[in-house]
Amino acid sequence: DSYYGPLKGYQGMQILIDGSVIWEEDIEGDEGGWMHVVQNVDKWVKGKKQVKLTFRLQADKEIVEPKKEIVESFFYVDDVHLFGGNVKGGDMESWKGWIYRAEPQGGFEVYTPNFFTGEARSGRLSFVMGNGYNRKITAGAYCEISQMVDVVEK
Repeated sequence: DSYYGPLKGYQGMQILIDGSVIWEEDIEGDEGGWMHVVQNVDKWVKGKKQVKLTFRLQADKEIVEPKKEIVESFFYVDDVHLFGGNVKGGDMESWKGWIYRAEPQGGFEVYTPNFFTGEARSGRLSFVMGNGYNRKITAGAYCEISQMVDVVEK
């Protein structure tokens, strides 16, 4: 994430499988750049042929005065791999397989397929979503990318 400030409880990043949160973190603080998240998802995929994988940036608290709260934040996603699953476009060099959305409209943004950032973990491109500069955000708003992933049992 791009926010380096000390404010907690405003926004969080999540990874979900079939709507269940499997990983989350507040955007507060300086994580020192990219985070390598490794998560065992066996209990969420066991016995399933397909799951919905989602990366989400959410507003837990309303931002009414961005310059005093959080002026901007972005959640970057790159190099997604699911062992035993077929993630399409996990290197984020293409949009293959990903569906993007934001609710409600006018707060967070999931950037259009023509907008990739040079802030890539590997390759040339990564996926970016966020609340842009100096925007008010309502509590409960979110933006996300997701895809249905085929699961292959070992």
